[in-house]
Amino acid sequence: MNRIRDAFGVDHVVLPVVHPIGLTEALASVEIAYAAGAKGIFTINQGMNDSQVLALVREIHRRYP
Repeated sequence: MNRIRDAFGVDHVVLPVVHPIGLTEALASVEIAYAAGAKGIFTINQGMNDSQVLALVREIHRRYP
């Protein structure tokens, strides 16, 4: 069983890390990762409050289902 293949459809995957300091900057970084063919991303909060982080996650999921 290859969990990476099951999740992403490939044997190896690079998942960029986005360190959001604000919605605009984070979405720009996500767009770069998407345009480069990333299969997903990790986000690590760098000072946004909880509601901002949740809004970011919702917006990322809306734009890149």
